[in-house]
Amino acid sequence: MSVPTATSRPTIGVLGSGPVGQGIAELLSRADYSVSLGTRQPQSAKLDRLPPGVRRSTFQEAAQADRVFLAVLHSASRELVLSLENDLKGKLLVDTDYAWLPGHAQAAGLNSSLTEGTWMARLLPQTHVTPGLLPHRLGQTGTRRHTPARHLGGRLRSR
Repeated sequence: MSVPTATSRPTIGVLGSGPVGQGIAELLSRADYSVSLGTRQPQSAKLDRLPPGVRRSTFQEAAQADRVFLAVLHSASRELVLSLENDLKGKLLVDTDYAWLPGHAQAAGLNSSLTEGTWMARLLPQTHVTPGLLPHRLGQTGTRRHTPARHLGGRLRSR
């Protein structure tokens, strides 16, 4: 892992090439970050529309970046992050992975006393895990209550 200086920008790795991962990679690329998009199939045609500033890579290559975003289905996240545990050690992992599909929360053992963020932090005790996007929650009345996303701009910059 390279250490960003006050004048350089940290490199960004995005784990996951679905809509969330591609969106994060594209936005950070537009902001002039060097972005590596990690996927199981780096040569997939579904990635042909990525902007020139986003490099296709394997998950392990993307995990080499200074800051890493996790954007895979919750059902795949445990196996993936445990396989990259050494690569993620000491880094900031922005977790955009939420158990929003039916059965994912129960399969992970999540409940009111164990949140997604706590679950991920326990899986990676030597990684700095922070939530990246807070999901829409259904209120008691069944209406959507929107929770503002956490602003991470300051956390992406060098310290």
